[in-house]
Amino acid sequence: MNNESLLIERLKKLSPSLEWTTEKSELLEYGKDWTKIYSPDPVAIVFPRSTSQVSQILKLCTELKYPVVPSGGRTG
Repeated sequence: MNNESLLIERLKKLSPSLEWTTEKSELLEYGKDWTKIYSPDPVAIVFPRSTSQVSQILKLCTELKYPVVPSGGRTG
């Protein structure tokens, strides 16, 4: 199993209420930078609803050595 597959499998197990996506169109939309200079290439987009979920996601990404780019309301 490659690292991307492992990340997805582990995300599925974190919490039944955790929302996330690997849908290509959503990866492009949510992954883009406001400058439009950089092309997004996220493995997944995750929508945590609690600090506990944020903590679990960060621990998982640290363990698997995946970078995390946080995004808030994306309004400024």
